[in-house]
Amino acid sequence: MPNNEQERKIYQYVLENGFITTSMVAELLEVKQRRARAVLQEMVEGNYLRKEGAARRTIYVNNMEGR
Repeated sequence: MPNNEQERKIYQYVLENGFITTSMVAELLEVKQRRARAVLQEMVEGNYLRKEGAARRTIYVNNMEGR
């Protein structure tokens, strides 16, 4: 489980809904898109999430291999 509260919220959302987008993260955490992307990137680097797609079609899903 991720260490900080923002990452835990995102991770829980992905477990319940299957995926999340940058826009969803911005709304969920009440932050700007730039911060949402930064948090998602940290979670990808920490092997909590896996990025799928590109540009406007990017989604983030649970990274089962990393757990």
